[in-house]
Amino acid sequence: MLKRLLPGALALALLMLPLQAAAAVDYTDIWYDPAESGWGVNLVQADAVIFATFFVYSEGNVPTWYTAIIYANSDASSFTGGLFLTTGGTWFGAPWVPGKVVNPQVGTATFTPSSAYQGTLSYSFTSGTPPTVTKPIQRQVLITIALAGNYIGGQGGGYSGSGCSSQSAYTDTFNLNVTQPGDGTATFTFNYGSGISCTWSGTLMQYGQLYSMPSATYQCTDNTNSTAHMDQLKATALGIEATFSAPKGSQGSSNCSESASFSGNLLN
Repeated sequence: MLKRLLPGALALALLMLPLQAAAAVDYTDIWYDPAESGWGVNLVQADAVIFATFFVYSEGNVPTWYTAIIYANSDASSFTGGLFLTTGGTWFGAPWVPGKVVNPQVGTATFTPSSAYQGTLSYSFTSGTPPTVTKPIQRQVLITIALAGNYIGGQGGGYSGSGCSSQSAYTDTFNLNVTQPGDGTATFTFNYGSGISCTWSGTLMQYGQLYSMPSATYQCTDNTNSTAHMDQLKATALGIEATFSAPKGSQGSSNCSESASFSGNLLN
């Protein structure tokens, strides 16, 4: 199937990739430089491998198609691989002519994320000019994504610090209600299977398909009263998922911090 979808050098490059551990962040999205609207790059990630398609222009301002197959280094702090120039394809209005596509490797490309939402794209050519292009990029927002609804799911995390009554890892189930009134804020109300209820409330910041909620209020019936950060908040095809960290105030102590992740299926 790969050879049919990605002929020639592209398919060979994919097949020769070593197995890698999955990256902690899924960078699949449309990425661009807001100061340079008109070009960008699509990143589609499968575990530790990213297939990138560049919509850029040649020196004569002609739309040009580059692709790259880049894969994570040992700690997934960057992705590097071959850069390919695809030419010679059949005109889209005519019957496809097999073997007409030419896609030689013309250089290398590297994506270095600085967060789940921003990063640097760099690609170098083995010949010609310019030798290297380096651009800051970020996820592009297409539309405000709805999060509101009722969910059922699970959460896993842990506590650390001298003030924690328990420092072991935990898992819990929950029923979750999310309200999103349309003013840029959201409220998450968790009712956990352990009997504790928690409420998050704060301002959403959207980056492409993801949200973050920095400096959210975090209050629970176990006396947790903290300010926390919700990260990589995403509406999935089946529900919702995110990570969060509360640097202090968990379990009712200023010397107890918490970090966790959760995922839920949408009920209605």
